[in-house]
Order: sequence, then structure tokens, then C-alpha cells
Amino acid sequence: MKKLILAFFIYFISLSSSFGDGIKGVYACSSGINNDKPITYMFNSNLMIRDKVEEFPFELITSFNTGELLYVGLTKGEKFDDYIKYNGGNKEALDWFSKQFLRGSAFNFTPQNKNEYLLRLALSCQIEDYSSIALQSFKRTFKVTSYYNEVLKNDKSDNLYFSSLKSGPLEKDICEISNQFLKDNKIVSIEEYFIRENLRKILAMEGAIRKTLISINLKNETIWETMIDTEIKPKKYNCTTIDLEVPKIKTPDNSFIKEIT
Repeated sequence: MKKLILAFFIYFISLSSSFGDGIKGVYACSSGINNDKPITYMFNSNLMIRDKVEEFPFELITSFNTGELLYVGLTKGEKFDDYIKYNGGNKEALDWFSKQFLRGSAFNFTPQNKNEYLLRLALSCQIEDYSSIALQSFKRTFKVTSYYNEVLKNDKSDNLYFSSLKSGPLEKDICEISNQFLKDNKIVSIEEYFIRENLRKILAMEGAIRKTLISINLKNETIWETMIDTEIKPKKYNCTTIDLEVPKIKTPDNSFIKEIT
């Protein structure tokens, strides 16, 4: 119901009078609350970046003749950084993500089928040094790990690559098999693949993100942030203009406006 109301609200205000074409700017803003760090907003007449989080650009809904720009998008929830750190959500986190697979540790996003297993193996082979103790140990013991046997039990599909891990000649390296799987499936960068897929899953996890409306008042240089579907009160920021060029802002892969309307 709340989603429907929000959709009607966004549709209604998108019909409002617009003056914002060509406008852009950079604001440094403070809430005036102790321990609240300053936040930077970089915006143009289509998109806005909050606090340098380029992964989640905000989209302009409309602008008003009163000098306001209204954007909608996503802000980090209280669990977002931990989810990223422990679930391979960026390049720095992939090292830990890879090691958990090699160690057979319990974690989110464990392989559910043979293709996923081969992808995880390919990632570990790329991130780890081929002579690393962790990788060499995994090559000797992977057939008895729970991940391998659970996939073998649950996925009965024919998969030549996965079968080769077990039945192939001993001299055939398992990393070579998983790398060939990537090549044949036209996956150019396994790191980019997992960052994209892990981030998609993280965004669906509880406490990862908040849907947010941001109003920028150009006349008095203030910003109001309102969290959608929460009891959190709107927060006001007082801002000053920074003399910086607004960088090119990448259009979001999945439009939040299209999703809710």
C-alpha cells in the first residue's frame, strides 16, 4: 500500500512546473547535530550524488518554481557497510569473500548449483596466488567439502566443467577448468561479475538500504532528507556552496523511479 501511495505521489509531482534545466552545483552540508559528519551533495538537473556514494545516484523527480529540486534514491542503511565487507560487495572485500570459499566457512551467498560453484572457484583462482597455501590445500581437499557435496547432491544437471573437477586427469588443474568455464560463457572479468551480483543481493537484505527523498532548496541553500517507509523524522541540513565542477554522474543501472511507478 505504501509503495502504491509513493508511486502516485511521484507521478503527481512529476507533473509539476519545472525550472531546473541546466542547474548544477556542489553543496557541503551540516545538520547542526553533534557528531554528525558533513555531507557533500553533487547535483545536476537529472541526477545527484550524496556523500560521494557513486553506486547510488539519486534521480530528479521534479523541480519547483520556489527554487527546489526533488530527488529520490537510496541511502546506506545501518548494516550496509558490514554487508559489503563480509559479502564481497566491492573489490576490497572480494579477498575475504574468496578465502571463505576456500576454507569452507559458513557465509552468505554459498554456491547453490554447479555453475555458481565454478564461478566461485574461478574467482578464488584469480584472486589467490597459484602457489598460495590456501589454494593448494583447497585443490587437495575440495571433493570432501560440504559446498562441493551439497552442490553435487542438489544439482543433477549435466555440467562437463563441474564433472571434470572430479573425473578429469590429475594433471588437469581445477583453476584451468574454471577459467575455461568463464571464457566459454564470455565472462570477461570475474571480479566485476561478483561485485555486481553480490551488490544486487546485498540491496535486498534487511537493513542494507533506505529509500530516501531529498529536497534541495537553491534559494536558501538548505536540504531536507526524508526516509520512506520508516518512522525516522525528516532531517534538515544547512549548506554552503563549494566552487567545484560537478563530475559526470552515471545513470543508475536500475531506475528507482521506474521500479516504483
